[in-house]
Amino acid sequence: YIQGFKITEREKEIIGQILAGGSNKEIAYNLTITEKTVKNHIYNIFQKCKVQSRIEMIVLMNKYRV
Repeated sequence: YIQGFKITEREKEIIGQILAGGSNKEIAYNLTITEKTVKNHIYNIFQKCKVQSRIEMIVLMNKYRV
């Protein structure tokens, strides 16, 4: 549902967790990665999608959702 942004599979997982309301800590636990790794993925997602916050990202993802 996010074509054109070159989002990786892992980033898609992170986005799904954010859309479900997960905190960085919860996302890290659910995906068995560190919080720092979660933050790095979120930073990369923001750069690719040209957004500056989770809210902007959620609005964008809902706009492009199929």
